[in-house]
Amino acid sequence: MKIIYLIASIFLLFCNSAFPCSCYFPDEHIEESDAAAAYVFIARPAGKNGFLSFSNNRFKFKEITFLKGKPNEKVKVWSEKMFFGCGQFFSEKKEYVVFAYIENEKLYTSRCSSWVASEYPKSTEIVVNYYKRKEQ
Repeated sequence: MKIIYLIASIFLLFCNSAFPCSCYFPDEHIEESDAAAAYVFIARPAGKNGFLSFSNNRFKFKEITFLKGKPNEKVKVWSEKMFFGCGQFFSEKKEYVVFAYIENEKLYTSRCSSWVASEYPKSTEIVVNYYKRKEQ
């Protein structure tokens, strides 16, 4: 019986739905999200990103279109592992809209502040248009 409890506990620890993430996309409150974000950009992950710690993943991005923040060639963003809350995993085959926030001198994002651009075109359009208007 103890083995069943152990297996069930391990399963729940690694199950994303065991720790639901409740949030809104930044486009729903764009002014507040803009004020809090250090960087906002659209980009693809640069290759495979490895397991770097027990609780966080680091992702490097390339082909970056900066909407906010100091442009540079590569950006490194950290996110919690998915089973620790609202962490985001980035597939190298997809392009993302990312709002990145500074925590402990590193840039962080989550499922609540990044999304696949092509899967949420309306949200992506709202963000891009918001920053185009700010430039004028």
